Amino acid sequence: MTFDGIPLFGNGPLRTIREPIGEQLTPRAALGIPGGGLVAAGPLDFAITFTGRLITDTPAQLQELIESITGAFVSPPGKGELVDEQGNAWSAISFVRFEPLGPFERGRVCSLAFKAKFVNLRE
Repeated sequence: MTFDGIPLFGNGPLRTIREPIGEQLTPRAALGIPGGGLVAAGPLDFAITFTGRLITDTPAQLQELIESITGAFVSPPGKGELVDEQGNAWSAISFVRFEPLGPFERGRVCSLAFKAKFVNLRE
């Protein structure tokens, strides 16, 4: 998988999860509108989440991989092209979150489960 032409997650396994499609619902009270219920505030932004496992030979390599991933973040989020391992591509998408899921696993290889989120932010 690459983001803006840069490989991100090494060669570990990945799963692609398409986030919900539909309307963003906001409580009326949050908008200062009396009464209960929700207001449709417009369509949800396109979002895609990847879950997987970073795999390296040593703990130091795993730390380097994590640092290269977090180095892809900018604030505010920039837009780039995301291409998954099947060749599916999404343009003008932002890398907004990287979440380690649990401890480093050490054995024959070092690994770390993770979740990463990309969103097509509206201007």
